[in-house]
Amino acid sequence: MGQYKTGTINVSSGSPVVTGNLTSWSTSVIAVGDAFSVRGDSAIYTVGSIDASTQITLTSSYVGATLSAADYSITTDWTPNFVIGEIFYGDRDWPIHLTVNTIRKIDSILAAKFQTVQSKSIASTSATSIALSTAEYDKSVLYLTGDITTNMTVLLPSTPTGQIWTVFNRTSGAFTVNMGNTAGSSAVEIAQDKQAQVLTFGTVGILRVSADCS
Repeated sequence: MGQYKTGTINVSSGSPVVTGNLTSWSTSVIAVGDAFSVRGDSAIYTVGSIDASTQITLTSSYVGATLSAADYSITTDWTPNFVIGEIFYGDRDWPIHLTVNTIRKIDSILAAKFQTVQSKSIASTSATSIALSTAEYDKSVLYLTGDITTNMTVLLPSTPTGQIWTVFNRTSGAFTVNMGNTAGSSAVEIAQDKQAQVLTFGTVGILRVSADCS
């Protein structure tokens, strides 16, 4: 079931409260965070609380026209990882939900992943390796800076196998920068003022995807 749409609803313009007629709303059929919409309306709202079997409150006020006994839908099925709306046969206003809950979310996820550069100073102290944090290696472009005083290895995660990064080496100092991972022995050296693509390969380590280039 992609949507809950039993009964009808009453909504008042400017109010976040939705009253149900012949609805059976409960936490077993809908959840806080689910998407609410009135049939034929392109606006999608978020369920803020489930007050009773015949009342929910939205996280923002309803801005459409006041309606009584209107058809509605509450999207209840989401993907487990990125909480993208799932579309099923028979869903009401599915093109709107596909656009707002699926396509736009995927667009935002891809933009965050592929259009964001992670700048990281690896200026060395006594350490010869540095492990990137989850927030850092979650970016697909790594821009390494800093004055290094020893050969440095930057550690990426060993999974998921095949994940690719574009790495810019903009460090200074007469030492090397190698990309390795936390489980394998294979590493890739990236020359200063060059960039290259590398991928992680489990317990093997880091493999080169492209040659160094300017």
